[in-house]
Amino acid sequence: YTYGATDGYVTIEAGTLAPGNYFCSLFINDSYDEVSPRINFTVEGESSGMANAGVVAAAVVYPNPAADVLHVVVNEATEAALYNMAGGKVMQVQLLAGDNVLAVDGLPQGIYLLRTGNDGSTCHKVVKR
Repeated sequence: YTYGATDGYVTIEAGTLAPGNYFCSLFINDSYDEVSPRINFTVEGESSGMANAGVVAAAVVYPNPAADVLHVVVNEATEAALYNMAGGKVMQVQLLAGDNVLAVDGLPQGIYLLRTGNDGSTCHKVVKR
């Protein structure tokens, strides 16, 4: 894999993954107690390699920590909701395929959970500074 810290993208060179559901996590600062959120993805197609398979990735969220705006990149239109640590919903948006920009400048500093997917199945920890 390759990780571009400045653009927030992770690229996985999968080779010959069989069709199925997978996830990846990154260990941060060579420490087992600092792990990125899971990035779930599905490989569809034949198991003859990535040339014949499509990868459907979960949302990519950056920068994190965020100050004024939060970028959420998704492959297809979906819903997203941002929750504070007390469980209160502070934002709900409809995301379009591609890079979506969420204004978070009006939120207080703290830790939030961003749930994406029409069923809310993917969750990202977001730090607002």
